[in-house]
Formats: sequence, structure tokens, C-alpha cells
Amino acid sequence: MKIGLFLFPIWSVKLPPLGVAYVASALREQGHTVVVRDYNLEIYKKLYPENAPEDGHWYELGNKHIEYSGELGKKLINLVGPFVPEVVKEIAKENFDIIGVSLFTSSMKFTELALRVYRAINPDTKIIIGGPSSTRADADFFLRHGLADYVVYGEGEKIMCELVGKIQRGEDFRDTPSIKYLGEDGEIVITKRKSPMTPEEFSLPDFSDYNIRDYTYKAIPIMMSRGCVAACAFCNETHYWHRYRMGIVENIGRELNNALKKYDYDFVFICDSLVNGNHDLLEHLVDFVLENKLQMNWGGNARFDAKLNLELLTKMKEAGCYVLTFGLESASEKVLKMMGKRITLDVVKQVLDDCEKVGIKANVNILVGFPGEEEEDFQTTMNFLREHKRQLYVVNTGFGMEINENTGVYRQPTKYNILLDEDGKIGKYQGAWATADLSNTIEIRKDRIKRLRDMLVEERMTFREEKLHAEEYGFLAKNNLEVPS
Repeated sequence: MKIGLFLFPIWSVKLPPLGVAYVASALREQGHTVVVRDYNLEIYKKLYPENAPEDGHWYELGNKHIEYSGELGKKLINLVGPFVPEVVKEIAKENFDIIGVSLFTSSMKFTELALRVYRAINPDTKIIIGGPSSTRADADFFLRHGLADYVVYGEGEKIMCELVGKIQRGEDFRDTPSIKYLGEDGEIVITKRKSPMTPEEFSLPDFSDYNIRDYTYKAIPIMMSRGCVAACAFCNETHYWHRYRMGIVENIGRELNNALKKYDYDFVFICDSLVNGNHDLLEHLVDFVLENKLQMNWGGNARFDAKLNLELLTKMKEAGCYVLTFGLESASEKVLKMMGKRITLDVVKQVLDDCEKVGIKANVNILVGFPGEEEEDFQTTMNFLREHKRQLYVVNTGFGMEINENTGVYRQPTKYNILLDEDGKIGKYQGAWATADLSNTIEIRKDRIKRLRDMLVEERMTFREEKLHAEEYGFLAKNNLEVPS
């Protein structure tokens, strides 16, 4: 079958879409003709023909601000919306049997506009929605409005191959696991989730469709594991991936070796939830890199863990580890316990000390305003950052606590004293979630984030402010768009 796989704006243009690369590879292994287009990048390049911001403004604006700021979202849709006709025209002329769209909350509006037009032109083409938002109500919207025939949720490679095969053979698709579809009664049917893929079933991603050098990070993305060993109350990674699995080290090594030769890059970005979910396998991979003398620098996300000791970090540095980003979130032991982080400050301090000794740069993520965080807890975090500023390469301040679907806080709001509406669902105060006693509101969180950033400026610490760069302010002004505060 002829299948088109697409990513629409607005999303990050830092790295080529890894999930789509995995799905394309799996479908090609089944003998299908697959065309991949990253329209997110293509439209970005048209808007920024020269001097594109190094980080790609769509990450800050698209992934964060659009989801939570309606006015800015409308203006940016006005910016990219005019590209819908030419995108749809280009897709329609290919006469695909099936098209698949990787959906993010921030790409939902463009996807809706494009599929409405496409459906009118090619009503018989099967449309499948997948991607990070496939488990959320965002994807259900497309089923309810006739803009998609199926939603594939969770790991897409094997399910896509199974579903496409049944469509091709005209077989009953209703026993396909891990899909959603609209039943005869107009209600959404969700089939039983498929067991997580085993490492032996993982395909190698296929980047052949991408102009890989056009992405703003000059790096090769890989995944060496799926899932997370933690179950933090604010995060939905565990729900999405179901359980933690690490790939076969030899396959990962082969993927690295091939990519380094093909793309002539020396930096690898590991897109895992955490690189040290299994320290034995991490060390095995490090040994593979050293034994095969792979010349690369690499970095990724990591968890503060006593097993990430000086000996292992030393070997990781020798194997090219340049930077690790840790989810600290808070320096209050009380808040860490409420989050379910299962880390202690003693371990945090030891890992930071050891990273400093071996020369691995350490970034930390801070999550301001978790329900139950009091001013004293916030000050404890501020003091910790001051005390360890020499050891911190970048502090990621974020936008404050958000309650996302399928997280522990979302599923058990009363446990975290979240304000509920008349229907028993998470309510809003001042336009956002709040605790029932109003000790934690959007205004309080905004104030704390501002004070956090002010402190980091005062201490001359490097941090991601997660707001527009100077070039982007100029671009928005030139296009008569308001600069967000």
C-alpha cells in the first residue's frame, strides 16, 4: 500500500521526528511504499528563510504557549494557517491509500484544518492519528468529527503494521489492539492495549526522508530505551510507555555507528525518558562505544540515582558523555516525596559532585508549584540552586506545574487537594488549576517562577527562560503580532 506519514506545525524543529522514523522503517520492512514529510520543518523554513533562531521558536511557542495561551495560539495559527491549502494539495495529488499524522496538542489546530480540506478532496483515503497525543482526548476529537478513521495509541510501529495489513486485506480491524475507532452507536471504542514491544521487536529508525541538516540541533537522535522506571505524579511517561525496556545494546551500537558515518555528525542526542533506567545495560553500551572506538559526544536525560556513581560516570565521560539533564524538580524533601520522585538530596549532591569531578555538565529541571509546595519549600529550592550554582550548567525553569492527562495528579485530584468543579472534574480558578484552599494558584506559580528567574539572573547562572529570543521578538513585530508578556 502507498502510505503517507506527516508531521504538521507547530512543534520543535530541533531534531528530526524520531517516532515517525520508527513507524516508516517498520512499514517499509512489511513491503509498503512510504512517503514521509515533515511539514512542520518545511513551513518553519519558509517563515524563516534566513537567520532562523538557533533553538527554533516553535518549541517555546508551540509546545508550551499555544497550549495554554489562547490569544497567542490564534495569532500563530493565523501565521501558519495560510499554508494549509498548498500542503493539502501536495498530499492529495499523491493518491495515498492511507495517511498517518503524528499529533501533538500544539499541532492540533493545523491538523484539523488540513484534514477537513483533505477529507473533502479524498473522502475514501483511510486516515490514522498517532503520536504523543494519541492517548489523550485531543485525538478523540478527530474520530468524533469524522476527520480520522482510527487512532493508534502507545507504541505505533507494530500496531500500524497490523492495522495497515488488515485494511489491505479487507479484514475486520476491530480486534486490533491499541486502537480507537468510532462504533456504530457513535461512541468511541478503545480496544485492549497491546503488550509493550520487546527489545527484539524494535526497528531501527529510518531518517532517509529528512533533510537532517536543516534541523537546528546538529545532532543525531536515537532511543536506547522506552519508558521510565519512575512514576512521578506530575508525569505521564510511565502511562504512555507502559513499562521500561532497554534495547539490545548491539543493535543500538550498530545504529550509532551507521548514523555517525552517514550524517557526519559527532553529537548524539539520546531521546529516552532517562539514560540510566538500567545501569548495567548503560555500562554495557558505554563499553561497546569504547571498545569500538566510536568518536562521538552525547547527552540525554538522567535520574539522580546512587548507582550512577563515580566509576560509571568516569567511563561515560571517556565514551563521550558531554551533558546530562536531571529531573531535580524541587530541593524540598517533602515535595520530592509528594511527587513520588524516590530520590534524596544526599544522592543528588553526590551525583552533582561526581559529574563535576569527571567533567560531565549537569542540567537540572525545576518544577515550580507542585500541589503542596509552600513558600518555605520554594525557598529551599532557591537556596539549593544558589549553593550548587558552580555545578549546574543550565537550570530549566519551565512554566510551572501543569496537570496533564494520565498523570497521577490528574487521576487522583482529591489526593493532591485540587479544586474540583460541580462535576467532580479538575476546576479552574483565574483560568487554571488551583488547590481547593487557594494556597496554590496560577498567580502564585507565576510569581514564584519570576522570582526564580530573577534569582538566577542575580547569581549569573545560565538558565532556559523558555520565552522568546530577541530575533523572535523582531519577527513577531515585523508580522504585526503582539509580543507575549
